[in-house]
Amino acid sequence: MLDDCRILIAEDEALVALDLAHSVEAANGEVVGPFATVKECLGFLARDDVHAAILDVHLADRDVAPVAVALLDRGRHVVFHTASEVPTEIARHYGELPICRKPMAPHRVILHLAKTMGRVT
Repeated sequence: MLDDCRILIAEDEALVALDLAHSVEAANGEVVGPFATVKECLGFLARDDVHAAILDVHLADRDVAPVAVALLDRGRHVVFHTASEVPTEIARHYGELPICRKPMAPHRVILHLAKTMGRVT
């Protein structure tokens, strides 16, 4: 489903991050991260790229808006996996983005991401 796709995971809850990572790998994707902070995500994105991302809205150091903007400006696919609302600045500039409400089974989050990427119908 995610064959040859690099998927960034931004999640500060270790068990949730590991579950998502296992699900990405089970879908034949390559896991980038998981990262627990915006700083880590932006540091990675300054030197490398991904095809898509699964982002928790609130990370250990702040909300994920700068990461989402960096990815969306590159034309990358983003799915939010959160119990919170998407930051206003993201919704205002980018419109409706997929939100997977926690708690959601990791394989369902991956399915939403794959649909967003046009990998499944």
